[in-house]
Amino acid sequence: MKKNGILVISHGHPDFDYGGGEVAAYNLYEALRDHYPTESVTFLARIEDGEVGSIRPRRVGEYLWSHRMRDFFLFTSREKNSLQRFVEFIKFASPRVIFMHHYVHIGLEIIPLIKANLPDCRIVLTLHEMLAICNNNGQMVKTGSSALCYESSLDDCARCFPGKSREDFWLRKHFITRHFEAVDHFVSPSHFLKDRYVTWGLPAEQIRVIENIHPKRQPLPPRRRDRNQPNRFGYFGQINPYKGIYLLLEALKQMSEDDRATVRLELNGANIKSQTPEFQESFKKLVEPLVEEGVVVMRGPYARRELQHRLQSVDWVVMPSVWWENSPMIIQEALGYGRPVICPAVGGMGEKVVHEKTGLHVPSSNQYYWTEMLRTAAQNMTGWNRLYEQLADYGVIAHDDALAAHIELVG
Repeated sequence: MKKNGILVISHGHPDFDYGGGEVAAYNLYEALRDHYPTESVTFLARIEDGEVGSIRPRRVGEYLWSHRMRDFFLFTSREKNSLQRFVEFIKFASPRVIFMHHYVHIGLEIIPLIKANLPDCRIVLTLHEMLAICNNNGQMVKTGSSALCYESSLDDCARCFPGKSREDFWLRKHFITRHFEAVDHFVSPSHFLKDRYVTWGLPAEQIRVIENIHPKRQPLPPRRRDRNQPNRFGYFGQINPYKGIYLLLEALKQMSEDDRATVRLELNGANIKSQTPEFQESFKKLVEPLVEEGVVVMRGPYARRELQHRLQSVDWVVMPSVWWENSPMIIQEALGYGRPVICPAVGGMGEKVVHEKTGLHVPSSNQYYWTEMLRTAAQNMTGWNRLYEQLADYGVIAHDDALAAHIELVG
């Protein structure tokens, strides 16, 4: 390993955890590595398995750190041996800039540890979900319902988590912000997320809005079909309550048989087995009749290299999330590959998808609106053709602008 270069730290490696944050971090690493061919650019990803604290090579320039975060309320690991091994790693590498993607699963302790051991190293932290702001998985959705929160409140947080007091949440916020003081720059992939963190208390001038890095892509050709074929809608991502897949299934259920014959929904997702038994049962009850009818196809999880092929088989990408979202990777991936996106007009989704320019907005997270949207979109190929023509150069612009902005932070 060469010294005095750039280190990208991620809470997971996309080889094992194909989440948006993991992919965003790895894309940044690859883009910086290609931009600085004569300089050391290294990727360090936390993983669950292996001897705690061990750091081993994955491939040239990439390392896996076996590390566990034990306290998800304060984002701390308390793994002294593992943290010491991390310190040894960064002292040997001695990077001048560290791009840190996320703090969940890694723990906040590494931020002051970096500053204490590498005082001249610049720390750039990319924010993802609103985990520091909201203890409900960073969703800013009230527990027990799908009501959205517009800002944090000690009273509201204590109501969502009766086992915690207002004082607990006050101390939590100050604990997190004290660790954030060692960060030189924050990156937010959306204006929406920046606004949430500024309202929460981070200095606006310290947060720069930069889109996640995406590889340059060529738009896929339109899917070949005849008039008798149904329109294909593709969902990509995890299957959990926040992603709102049940809205799509309920919407299909409410359609007439004739309307359902014009629609085919392909579900590309994983992690259903890690959800609550209640959610699994309700999902199964909704999806099985639609699968039997041929309206829904369960395509299962997908690897990074499979995304292009799976997008080729659909006309639209649908994102029915019932929380705000931030800057979902699948939105940028779909637009870059020439697939319009249908999503709610809120949060990062509403910001990233421009209605009737790069996709369509559903007015609200309501199955009635999704029923109407799926029916209308399936019968309006003229509108699809117009959207497709407007997406041709989207991915290239996003990549070049985002890379240039990150390079400015390298200095």
